[in-house]
Amino acid sequence: MALSATTPSRYRRELIEIRQLLLEMGGLAEEGLGTAVDALLEREDVPRERADAMEDEINRLEHRIDEQCLMVLALHQPVASELRFVAMAMKITTDLERIGDLAKNLARRSQHLLAHEEFALPGEIPRMSRAVREMIAGALDAFVERDVERAEAVIERDDEVDDLHWQLYRRLSAEMESGATPVPVGLRLVNVVKDLERAADHATNIAEGVVYLVRGRERPADR
Repeated sequence: MALSATTPSRYRRELIEIRQLLLEMGGLAEEGLGTAVDALLEREDVPRERADAMEDEINRLEHRIDEQCLMVLALHQPVASELRFVAMAMKITTDLERIGDLAKNLARRSQHLLAHEEFALPGEIPRMSRAVREMIAGALDAFVERDVERAEAVIERDDEVDDLHWQLYRRLSAEMESGATPVPVGLRLVNVVKDLERAADHATNIAEGVVYLVRGRERPADR
C-alpha cells in the first residue's frame, strides 16, 4: 500500500491499522491450520478451548477490519491504489476467516482420527500440508511486500496441491474399497485432504488479490 506524502495523517493511520489487523488475522489463521495439522502428524490432541478461542479471535478481527474499511470508504472516499487496497482488505478477511474455519474442522477431524489406535497416515498428507502452509505464508508475505512475483509463485503452486488432492482421493478410495483402510478412517482422511485443498484455494485468492492491488487488473485466467 503506497501512501503519498499528502495523504492526511488520520487517513494514513486508518489504512495502516487495516494492514496491521490483516496481518494479525492472517497470522492466527496460519497458526490455527498449522496447529491442527501438526496434531494429526504428531498424533497429539488439540484442546477444543484453544481451537474455539482462535476461531473467535479470527471472527472478531474480521468484523473489526470490515468496519474499519467501511469507515474509510464513507469518510475518505479513497481512489486508485488506496481504493483497491480497501476493496482487497475486505476480500482477504473472507478468505482468512474461511481458512480459520478449515483449521477448526481439521482440529476436530484430527481428534476423531486419534480415537483410532491404528491408522496409517498417507505420506502425501505431510507434503500437502507443508505446501498449503507455505502458500498461506507466501500469500501474506506477498501482500506485505506488494510482491507480484511471490504472489504468482503461490498461484502456480496451487496446481501441486490439486494434484496431491486427487492422488490422495484416489488412493484412499481404493484402500477403503479393498478394506486396507477402515471406511470411517478413510472418510475422515478424505475430508482432511479436502480441507487442505480448500485452504490452498483461499491462499490463491489472496495472492490473486495482491496481483490486482499492485497492477490494478485481474490476473489473466489462462495463465
